[in-house]
Amino acid sequence: MAKKIEVTKLMITERDVSVFVDDNSALKDKHIQPEGRMLADSDHLAFIYILDVEEDFIYVSFPETVWSHLNIALNKNLPLFLYTDDDIRIPLLQFQEELLYFISNIAENSNYGKKMVDAVSHVFSIEM
Repeated sequence: MAKKIEVTKLMITERDVSVFVDDNSALKDKHIQPEGRMLADSDHLAFIYILDVEEDFIYVSFPETVWSHLNIALNKNLPLFLYTDDDIRIPLLQFQEELLYFISNIAENSNYGKKMVDAVSHVFSIEM
């Protein structure tokens, strides 16, 4: 079963977004390959980014508490980088595209549940 770590903080600059997690011990000194794929976790109101870490998967959970920052990142088209250590960061490839897909798919789609639909439509407003 994949290990899940939760994003606790996003720091937005003019050039990118730094992503920090609650426990990065599973990422330290490991070979990490960003999968470029995401999942929606409607039970926990979160978006999940998948990492391939030495033949295992780690799910990086973006809970509703950081969605307002994700909305800013989307609107500014900023790349996201996950910090695995003080000076090592991993690009979250395809993050923008995957998140935009889920936002558009979840909008008014009862398959994700009313709470998820309401939360996504309340937080995300994509300026095209």
